[in-house]
Amino acid sequence: MGLPSSRWATPLLWGGALLLGACLGALTLALRDRGLETAAVVAQLVSLPLTVVPLAVTLVAWWRRTRHEVTTPAQLAEAKEILARLVREQWEAEARTRSLGRPEPMPVVWRLAGPEVMDLPRWIGTATLRGRGDRIEALVREFAALRRRRLVITGPPGSGKTTLAVQLVVELLRPAGRDPDEPVPVLLTLTGWDTVEHPRLHDWLAARLAETYPALRSPAFGPGAARALAARGEILPVLDGLDELPPQARERVVTALNRSLGEADRLVLTCRTAEYHETVRGEVIAGAAVIEPEPLTAPAAAGYLEGCLGGRTGGPWERVLAELRAGRAPVLAAVTAGPLGLWLVRAVHIDGRRDPAVLLDGTRFASPAELRAHLLGELVPALVEIRPPSTDPAVPFRPRRAHDTATLDDGLTRLARHLSAAGTRDFAWWHLARRVLSPRLLGAMLGFVTGAAFGLTAGLTAGPAGAVPGGVAAGLLAGIVAPGWLRQRPGYADLRLRGRLGPLAARVGEGVAAGAVCGAVGGAIPWLGTDFGGIMAGALKGLRMDLVVRLPIGGEPPGMAGSPVRDAAYLTLLALAGGLPGAMTGALATALRPARTRTAARLGRLPEPLVYRVTLALAFGVAFGIPGGIAAGVALGVLNWADRPAPLTEAGTPASTLRADGRLALLRVVSVGVAAAVAARVSGGLTVVVPLGLAVGLLAGDRHAAVCYAASLATRSRRRLPSRLTAVLDDAHRLGLLRVVGPVYQFRHAELQDHFAAGGRPGGLPPTGVS
Repeated sequence: MGLPSSRWATPLLWGGALLLGACLGALTLALRDRGLETAAVVAQLVSLPLTVVPLAVTLVAWWRRTRHEVTTPAQLAEAKEILARLVREQWEAEARTRSLGRPEPMPVVWRLAGPEVMDLPRWIGTATLRGRGDRIEALVREFAALRRRRLVITGPPGSGKTTLAVQLVVELLRPAGRDPDEPVPVLLTLTGWDTVEHPRLHDWLAARLAETYPALRSPAFGPGAARALAARGEILPVLDGLDELPPQARERVVTALNRSLGEADRLVLTCRTAEYHETVRGEVIAGAAVIEPEPLTAPAAAGYLEGCLGGRTGGPWERVLAELRAGRAPVLAAVTAGPLGLWLVRAVHIDGRRDPAVLLDGTRFASPAELRAHLLGELVPALVEIRPPSTDPAVPFRPRRAHDTATLDDGLTRLARHLSAAGTRDFAWWHLARRVLSPRLLGAMLGFVTGAAFGLTAGLTAGPAGAVPGGVAAGLLAGIVAPGWLRQRPGYADLRLRGRLGPLAARVGEGVAAGAVCGAVGGAIPWLGTDFGGIMAGALKGLRMDLVVRLPIGGEPPGMAGSPVRDAAYLTLLALAGGLPGAMTGALATALRPARTRTAARLGRLPEPLVYRVTLALAFGVAFGIPGGIAAGVALGVLNWADRPAPLTEAGTPASTLRADGRLALLRVVSVGVAAAVAARVSGGLTVVVPLGLAVGLLAGDRHAAVCYAASLATRSRRRLPSRLTAVLDDAHRLGLLRVVGPVYQFRHAELQDHFAAGGRPGGLPPTGVS
């Protein structure tokens, strides 16, 4: 939300210029040459309109935007197509990473569950639903034949519930058979649905869509594309992990679903069998068919393993497969009766080329739990051994770095304990700071960095007298702003010119106009030849810093709390604090300066009338202030033109969104920082540009997720999480231990997370006490 680009933009800019001129002229005429004490009072009085007016413009523009801008049907249709492509590409890539179709999907048979957990057959539309995971097209046709197309996938742990959900999403989005009028299936985890905050499914769904697929927040789709898609039934929610919620929360979710779903609303839900039976004792999901898997038979498991061997069935494998088919390997048959156990056998003993003879060792593995623990314990060493690191982009399923088995296992254990302690299966990197940093600690950290940088700048430009007050005031401003960054989402810098020259010109034009006005007035004040000029010069510099931080053209005020009253209070406090660094620096520098500059002294001896002095000062301001103001305006215009929630051409991953947000932060520091240094008319080269760029660049804009992530890694989270967290997450995903759900990491199976959280071996280790 920035300065209006409509017919009100020019009147507002001219009105602001006239207001600034009127304030400065009237107060200078009334209180000229009356000493420092009066000048300080004047500075305080003039700061009121200089801060209240931008605040009023901000709030009015925000109000107009939230009430008058809507997503058009054409924008909604485009957003739907973009979302369908992003979801399809995301889950096709994830299916390849998890080898779901190599050599073919597991032959899990799904059948209709008992009537005690379902609605009446006439509301479901079938009483004989049955399908197989390796024949997903037929199962999709069965789903399409349901009266309301609502399906609940149940099963024990590791039975392939999420895998089937992924298969359904990919098949429903295949371009060959997809009807553009059909809703887009979107797989989301249910963890975090607070039915008090979001009592309706569509409200929660809109919030999750905007977070998981930030491309929907692009201005190209209007202000409310995610909400409109959810409200109009354009989304088929595929909700994974009802069993991950506490019992009472599960019951509230079922109630919320029944209250939210209309006649035409569709749904796919996954849940463990025991938890689902417990949850729906009092209320089933209306119109939903419930399916459950049949245990894989020993011959079916043996056939799948034989296909994975690819002709390498001689030697020990021949005996293992024969014993499994003949029913003489009950422990192995029990483990491979579910997709997770079958995948573990494949990953460790086929892909990992471990000796399969141990799978028949009844003395070593007397129970399925012992064999499963062996497979889980050998999983990381096997994957690390068979997939050496490679930097070749054509080999996406190899880690990019060399990892010691023990180090990687320890890193995954720390990650699992962190997630389990937080009560979630999702690792969203921009949420890490919320869990390990308090708002006060983040404010203190960023306040120290910003205060030190601004204090150094003030010391270089105004002398030692301005360093301490300028640094303290800038640190206080950063302390006010930084806690709001914990709620911000990632972004990226879109520097493509094709088709975007018009918006670029508009942004730069608005920035140049605003920068020229501020530059002209700011350049005139120091030439008035009074102590008042010194204080007001500092105050106006601070105000310009406030505008950079609080009102980026085309951006949005940082840290918005969601309530109009709280937002107004926040913006007011930020507006009053914005001019504080410059005002304190200017006041102290004026008070302790032994003599005025030679030019100011000459202007001070100029004869009346004062109009002549003001006119000459404005002439100097136009000559020396406008270039700096224009430079700042151009930088702000370009930055806010480039600032976007997420690229529209590819599905975001955790690694790509982190890199993109980091590049945006670097661009902001460089462009806004250098422009702010030029606009402040400072000299001294890099000794001034670098600290001022860091100070202003850190505070500018409304996307600081990467900054908060870096701050969280530099604090006590180092003791809770892997030392090279980003590298461990990326390579664990390439190894198949983690999966990616949009920009979020999850363990491949919930049981895998539980295994690592328990210490990585039977019995586990005592909890580390993380919170």
